[in-house]
Amino acid sequence: MRTMLIALVILTTVLVSAQTAAPTAAADAAFDAGRMDVALKLYDEVLARDPMNVQALTRSAMMLSWQKQWDEAIRRYEKVLSIDPKNEKARLERAKVLSWSHQYAKSIAAFREVETSDPGNIDAMLGVGRVLSWSGNQAAARQQYQRTLERHPDSLEAMLGIAQTYAWSGNDAHARTWYNKVLAVDPARREAVMGMAYLDLEEGDRFAADRGATQLATRFPNDDEVVELRSAVRRASSPTLRTMYDHIDDTDRNRVNSWGVESAFPSAKNTDLTFGYTRYDLEDSLHQNGSIDSGYGSLLLRPAHAQRLILRAGLDRTRGTTGHDSSKATGRIVYVFGAGSSVETALTADHRPFRYTTTSVDRGVTLTSYSITASTRPAAALQLNVGAGYWDISDSNSRRSADAALAWRLPMTGVRTDLAVNFHYFDYDKRMGNGYFDPQNFRASSLQLDLHKDFKTVYAHAMGERGLQSFTLGNVSKKNDHFFTWGGTLGIRFTKSVALELAATKSDSASQNPAGFESKEYTARLRIQPGT
Repeated sequence: MRTMLIALVILTTVLVSAQTAAPTAAADAAFDAGRMDVALKLYDEVLARDPMNVQALTRSAMMLSWQKQWDEAIRRYEKVLSIDPKNEKARLERAKVLSWSHQYAKSIAAFREVETSDPGNIDAMLGVGRVLSWSGNQAAARQQYQRTLERHPDSLEAMLGIAQTYAWSGNDAHARTWYNKVLAVDPARREAVMGMAYLDLEEGDRFAADRGATQLATRFPNDDEVVELRSAVRRASSPTLRTMYDHIDDTDRNRVNSWGVESAFPSAKNTDLTFGYTRYDLEDSLHQNGSIDSGYGSLLLRPAHAQRLILRAGLDRTRGTTGHDSSKATGRIVYVFGAGSSVETALTADHRPFRYTTTSVDRGVTLTSYSITASTRPAAALQLNVGAGYWDISDSNSRRSADAALAWRLPMTGVRTDLAVNFHYFDYDKRMGNGYFDPQNFRASSLQLDLHKDFKTVYAHAMGERGLQSFTLGNVSKKNDHFFTWGGTLGIRFTKSVALELAATKSDSASQNPAGFESKEYTARLRIQPGT
């Protein structure tokens, strides 16, 4: 009897194997040929006969994950692991699908389990780095990629990961360095060419970005990411129309309402031509009104890589409270060098009227200013900005200033968070009373917190600043006076061609107004790019 039972079991096993062998082979052939719908159907037929078939479970789970049926894919990988707990492919693929379904903590734990049982497993090490980066923790991701390089010094994937963490942290200089390391080994590496193109695009070098996008399009014409890159280059090269409305008022009952329109015309040779018009309507505490009509044109040139030159000229037509009209020429020159490198420096010269109070308009106050600013990153998560300036004002007054800010990108996930320490100093020669805040020996220090979140179609920014300020204004001397500034921005991308941005700010900072005064500002901006 026992012999008959054993024979029956063997016969049943042989019959099941015979029934599933042909469908499994057909499914494998369809999978290898790229006929995924057919392969998935055949694998499901195999599983209906043999639910424990590891090959059918693994490959069908893989195809389900490609179709974004992540829950079912994870279930099938877990069934494989219940049959074969050491199946490395299923362990790694399950960890990947967990990350694709945004289960980042579970994904990292799954990759770590593989790395624990197989120290130095490069797929697991890279997987942890990618998930940390996708979850927004670029600093931790960079450390993981560095660990991977220590084990696998020639890993281009780890080098690419480091480049991407820098790029996604806004550290373009370090990102470019690491992309170049990859391209030195593999000049045609898709991810590195694409990353460099996006860096070029962000820095305004459309010609270089288009060159990279065209190179990729010849090799990967149907790649979705390449198509999106070419679309981004086209958007950056399309004419743009911007409209703006802005309202400012303070507790001294000064009010400024302004609206404007601006059109930018980029060219393939990295030259931008811009024309704009802004109307300023001013009102003071006595309800007296003044206005400024400001028209301008500007030319942006890129004489060399990492350099930008902006030349702007215009005319302001002012009308004071007495109804008297006058015209004043305006101009601006900005030269930026080192853009995208370890130190970016900007030199600026500007000439324009004060555009805030009716008093300054009535008295025809204009200023000519000169400034230098520099930005650098002493460490991956730190950014240092410093600047100095000088104002020569037409009422025989002058101002000297210096500023510094050190910002730290906090290792937060989900929300980009920056904490900054700010220092401001400026000093006027005289107290004139011509409608602008002109203290002597103004000093301020503050802490500032910025939060950024991008939801693809909507993005948001919130900021808060709190600090102490000291200055002398006439016969009044302030020491360690508390001040604050807070504000927020909400952006809405209706389409790739149309976006709206709304912003609000409230401040009692004497860097803009005397102590004890508060100012509020509301802004709306609309951007339209018809060609995108």
